[in-house]
Amino acid sequence: MEEISKKDKTCAFLYAIAAVIIMLAAYQGDSTLGTETLRKILRLALYGIAGISFVLNIIPLFRIRTIGIFNILAMIPVIMFYFISKINAFQSNNTVSTLHLIYWLLFCLSSREVQYGTFIILKKIWCVICIVGIICFLSYKFGKFIPHQEKAYYINNKLASYIDFKCIYLYKINNMIRLCGICNEPGYFGTFCALILCASKLNLKDKNNIIIFAAGILTFSVAFLIIILVYLLLKSWKNWKAFVAILMLLIVYIYVIPNLNVSNESINRLLNRITFEDNELKGNNRSNTKLDNILKYSLKETPWFGKGKGYIEYASITAVSTYKTYVIEYGIIGCLLIWGTLLISVLYKNTRNLDVIFFIAVFFLSIYQRPNIMTLPYEILLYGGILYIKDNKKEQQPKTAEDMLEIKNISN
Repeated sequence: MEEISKKDKTCAFLYAIAAVIIMLAAYQGDSTLGTETLRKILRLALYGIAGISFVLNIIPLFRIRTIGIFNILAMIPVIMFYFISKINAFQSNNTVSTLHLIYWLLFCLSSREVQYGTFIILKKIWCVICIVGIICFLSYKFGKFIPHQEKAYYINNKLASYIDFKCIYLYKINNMIRLCGICNEPGYFGTFCALILCASKLNLKDKNNIIIFAAGILTFSVAFLIIILVYLLLKSWKNWKAFVAILMLLIVYIYVIPNLNVSNESINRLLNRITFEDNELKGNNRSNTKLDNILKYSLKETPWFGKGKGYIEYASITAVSTYKTYVIEYGIIGCLLIWGTLLISVLYKNTRNLDVIFFIAVFFLSIYQRPNIMTLPYEILLYGGILYIKDNKKEQQPKTAEDMLEIKNISN
């Protein structure tokens, strides 16, 4: 992709910073790591960044170019999500964050150059976060030479705790330590690492990707491993040797790992979490009996549009980061309208690019455990990651007439 202008670079940088703020553990309302004063300051900063982005990026849009089809398609999912949540709310105060809506629409209206540039900048920032995270992890495990504090994980969770390095966090339960990075959960950080790597086509010749991969491993995240393995399996569909090798790895994963016992407790816990039992992963802690029963009940009573936004909170259900909560609150049709329109928007002019299709596949796979994807960080990953894949493909291949036409389409 051609060099973007200074104005576009500024917008891309602002979007990347906003995404980092949104992902900060201290910014989350239920986190023990931040104060309400800090969260108010961060929200004010987000509104300020949104205002600057609107002036720099959106106002000129109406003077210099028309809105493209890809912009319109990208706006539909979040508008659908917002209005379904607003109209079909179990309680009137349970609506989607206005900030999420603003940022999604701002990014959707941005040019592809800005979307591409935002992914590039966010990946660089993420690499720095991973480096600092790895250093903090090693410090705690081997020397404890960096000052830190131990804090409660969540107010209602007495078994686990955070190791707080102020900007980087570790998750501790018993003697197991997992890297959270800037996020409130190691699985969130691991999922993000995995998707960045998949957008980079798992190119471990790139030093940045090696760093992100190492940080992903230290999360001991089941999601990280599953996303990487599924992506490798998809990528190997033409190479029968690689396909067989990955298939053998999966067989080992299912039948050998359960019988392993190593001296490292952290590794033992990870092996236990990725073991299959009763056709499910032991590490799938995103559900419970109460949630499963409510899901069955809602599919009988309100299958199409669900119970309404806010029902999960009303029912006081824990461990709710799963697609099941969306089915309960939005119903089958609601979920199809939200995720289906998102899928259509990213498949637009991308159905012939297998690398993009594989990335889209693992992105939607991540919804299984983390369905709250209608936020700026995931939007940057999805739309920016697709442009990053397409641009890298053109750099690696001779410029044919078809390539030149696709370059023109990306720029328009």
